[in-house]
Amino acid sequence: MWKIPPVSRKNLLRRDAHQCQYCGNGKHLTIDHIIPRSKGGKHSWNNVVIACAVYNSRKGNKTPQEAGMTLESKPKAPIQPTVAFAEQFWQQQNLNINQE
Repeated sequence: MWKIPPVSRKNLLRRDAHQCQYCGNGKHLTIDHIIPRSKGGKHSWNNVVIACAVYNSRKGNKTPQEAGMTLESKPKAPIQPTVAFAEQFWQQQNLNINQE
């Protein structure tokens, strides 16, 4: 049975394609808690993203909204590889149908 992998730097980098989720930079990457832990934020798939050191520092102990920043994508837990493949397949099929 497939299990959701633990939240780790390695798994977050994989999920976020080794890019800052605020600016797209691929250098000096850190882990950012969207809702800071000091404000009750959890260390969970839905609350952590990869951020470059510049944007993580700029955001500080604020939420993205408080800091006037937006995320490139909404964080979520990885899904089973078979489900991910099926979703990608159906998105491609819908794109092909819409282009015809």
